[in-house]
Amino acid sequence: PKQEETFSIRTIAPGVVATNMQETIREADQGGFSNKQKFIRLHEDGELSDPALVGQTYVELFEKILNEPSDWPELITRIPQNPGG
Repeated sequence: PKQEETFSIRTIAPGVVATNMQETIREADQGGFSNKQKFIRLHEDGELSDPALVGQTYVELFEKILNEPSDWPELITRIPQNPGG
């Protein structure tokens, strides 16, 4: 009998990450980027994810998955935007 192949999909949602691109978007001409105000608000409200935290979360998560893949049959992780703040 033919053995079925299985696969899994893992999703990580870091949110909007505070990158140089975010700064460029906030400084862009409103006509060139229709969602400019959304990104200004996210920045002003402290809702951008810290890139170091996002990176560290990815590393820790991948290490856990590699060490114990059977513990992660389905995975959705949200990274906090402003931990402890």
